[in-house]
Parts: sequence; structure tokens; C-alpha cells
Amino acid sequence: MINLCELLCDTPLTKQQITEQYAFNARQADYYANAGRYLDLIVRSSNSLYSLSTSGKKILSMNWKNRQLALCELILSHIAFHESMTLYFSTGHLPEIRDITEIITHSALQKPITGDTLSRRAGTLRSWLNWIASLITE
Repeated sequence: MINLCELLCDTPLTKQQITEQYAFNARQADYYANAGRYLDLIVRSSNSLYSLSTSGKKILSMNWKNRQLALCELILSHIAFHESMTLYFSTGHLPEIRDITEIITHSALQKPITGDTLSRRAGTLRSWLNWIASLITE
């Protein structure tokens, strides 16, 4: 997703262009673009072009360390990520998927997430926590 944001610094892209650029399938292109939208780094215009948001431009213009810190702050500003990271720090290890699904379920502010979607989201959340943890050890 960070690399997609870097790519969008230069020019807005359609989902098809993102798919071609990364040799993704359309679902993967949606996933990364929507992850950027979730963090308010990417916006989609009425003509379906993805581009960096004002926040995305600001963060991508920062030096590496400040950019990574800003991305962590954005991620952890979401309740499920914050609670999962708190669990990680209290136990000393990355939370299990089942623990993360429980956190997501209890922190869902919109319509409930269930089934395969819940498992996929929990896996994504765990991966993002792992990325943040890897920054701490660098």
C-alpha cells in the first residue's frame, strides 16, 4: 500500500492501471487502494481515479522516519488496531487471529463483520501490527 501511495505521488490511476502496474488481479488492486482510503491516504474521484489525499501528500513528503511514524499513528488511531497493539504490548507477542477477531467484533462501529471477511480483516490487521513491530526493532 505504501508503494501504491508512492506511485500515486506522480499521477492518479484507475483500478485497471493499478492492476496492470503491479500485475495484480482486480481484487488485489481494490484491496490496496481501499486500504489507502481507509487510512485517508488515497481518495477516489467521481471518475474512478485514485490519487493521494491531502493527508497522503503531506505524509509522503516527510523523511522516512517521520513518514513511518505518521503511518503508524494513522493505523493506531483506529480502535481495533489500537486495542490489538495494546494486547501485543501487554503479552509480548503478536495477538492470535481469534483474539483479533474478537477485538474487531467488539469495536465495530458500523455494520457487523462476519465470516470470511472477519478472518481476512483480522489477518490484515495482524500483518499491519507485525509491520509496526518490525519498525520498532529496526
